[in-house]
Amino acid sequence: MAMTTSSSSTNVSPNSTTIRTRKRNLRKKVKISLKQLSSSTIQSQSNDIFSKLFEMQIYKDASSVGMFLSMPHGEVLTKNACDRVREDGKRLYVPRVGLDFERCEMDMIKVQSLSKSLLELESIEEISLSETDTTVSPSFCNNWPRNKWGIPEPPHLLTEPMDKNDNDNDDSQQQQGDKSSEENDFGAVAQPGDIDLLVVPGLAFDIYGGRLGQGKGYYDRFVERMRQVHSTDSTNADTDINTNTDTFHGVTKPFLCAVGLEPSMIGDDEVAINEAQGNAKGDNIDDYSENCNDSRVPVTPQDVCMDAVIVAGMETILVV
Repeated sequence: MAMTTSSSSTNVSPNSTTIRTRKRNLRKKVKISLKQLSSSTIQSQSNDIFSKLFEMQIYKDASSVGMFLSMPHGEVLTKNACDRVREDGKRLYVPRVGLDFERCEMDMIKVQSLSKSLLELESIEEISLSETDTTVSPSFCNNWPRNKWGIPEPPHLLTEPMDKNDNDNDDSQQQQGDKSSEENDFGAVAQPGDIDLLVVPGLAFDIYGGRLGQGKGYYDRFVERMRQVHSTDSTNADTDINTNTDTFHGVTKPFLCAVGLEPSMIGDDEVAINEAQGNAKGDNIDDYSENCNDSRVPVTPQDVCMDAVIVAGMETILVV
């Protein structure tokens, strides 16, 4: 069972200074609450979240899923979820952000099929990492290097960007079966249209699809890139940016499903639900910054609205 709300309130942009201050304060507040959760509680809440996700028709219809890899503590655990995605025969993409921390850019990298995991590729001799935190890290990435946040990342040797329009292959290569193509595509960097469903982490969410991340903007920029198509006219050096026309369940790919632990939901549930159901999409809420502080995540026009929100202990929210 899922409830439906309007995303209209996330389009309102109060004073930018007020927004920055509210974001900073909200991050501090939620982080304190998350630190108080025990490992067993986080695991239990994570199981609840993904049991709901896997029952959604959106997941069942998805051929490809983007899934974050968990931080060591204070975040929804994705180990079992990543394994489940691969067991279900779906293409799995995971983040890579460590190539250039200053740019705050993120790619999603395709993971090898379940039958041939990264651990079987012995050519990466320089990777030496103790297999700790196995309760957090999915089996396919136990030996991956960690970035500065302690999150596993695809080894750089295996993640060179791949041109989907490369015409240099001969006819025999182009005629290989789908299965062979899938195997050879391991390590591919996701392009617009590749990911049907993107599971998004965050510190705080509201029932309107508002999301508060860690503050670097990785996911906002990634989604913007995935929902745009860049093309260059041969007669013009300028690059044209067009909207990606690939859709999934009524939205431009990827469909965004945020997941969070109980402290991540903002606002009084009953009051916020009644308020959301009373607001039609496109309504303008002028008193956002003054009267709605307790029920909405502070957002700017650059913040991407989620299409669905799953928070432990709450009904799944579909945002329209």
